[in-house]
Amino acid sequence: MIMVLGGNGYIGRVLMKMLPDALCWDKNFLTNCQGTDIRTVTEDRLKWLDIDCVIDLACISNDPCCELDPKLTEDINITGALRVARMAKKAGVKRYIYSSTCSVYGEGAKLNLTEKSPVNPLTAYAKSKLFTEQALLKMNSKNFKVVALRNGTVFGLSPSMRFDLVVNQMTMNAWLDGKITVNDGSQYRPCIHIKDVCDAFITMIDNDITGVYNNGGTNYTIHEIACKVRQVMMCEMCCNHSATDKRNYSVDSSKAAKIGIYPKRSLYEGIVEIKQALDNGLDPYDPRTVRVKWYKLLQKQGKI
Repeated sequence: MIMVLGGNGYIGRVLMKMLPDALCWDKNFLTNCQGTDIRTVTEDRLKWLDIDCVIDLACISNDPCCELDPKLTEDINITGALRVARMAKKAGVKRYIYSSTCSVYGEGAKLNLTEKSPVNPLTAYAKSKLFTEQALLKMNSKNFKVVALRNGTVFGLSPSMRFDLVVNQMTMNAWLDGKITVNDGSQYRPCIHIKDVCDAFITMIDNDITGVYNNGGTNYTIHEIACKVRQVMMCEMCCNHSATDKRNYSVDSSKAAKIGIYPKRSLYEGIVEIKQALDNGLDPYDPRTVRVKWYKLLQKQGKI
């Protein structure tokens, strides 16, 4: 049996549709799911469920959310993640697939960074993912095969939609305002469709390989992304040439391509599907779609 931690999140909801027989464990504030918190789940539940493979998507994601409460970020993204992995190994889980991030490269020293390139995480989110990734890989053994996928900046439609990711955000802004604004725009981002991310996880389920794999999709500058959004949305694009974001990295995903993991959906396809969803009633003002705003609202209400 396959268990997906964080199966109610942005990527998780799409992955669960592609793995209908998988078990979803999640405890978040985006749905009414009363699931399992990785900080408190007990070992006996793993044994009882006879899990063969764990796909770990559970974390506080993106930089602004992690900066809200660094201690909570550490408790979930590091302590909680490693706690579950140790229990999974003890319970006899044979395959552990960890969702890492290309943001561990931070301000990349060169283009087309490989898995052997130096890492330079700039944020609490990136630092927490790198620490956990490295700790998990040390747990790798003959009977507990660990692999970490460093995903690029994800885009595309999900039932648990996010409009705080660059492609999705630009598309929403173009739809709402008829224009997008680009600050500088020279920074690189590896961009990957959400279904391509899920395909990569599925490929890894029955593959015994271990280690780190870049799963970046295609590299674009922010300006190139904006031009593609403008092309689809027929909107105005404004540039103010101020560099406010030091994150700048493009990655080489050829190692993953050798085992059949490569992008199949284009940036154009992702923008079009989001536009169509907005045209058909997807609410761009739903506070849950911008995670940091949603968490702040829940903090204000005393729910977290």
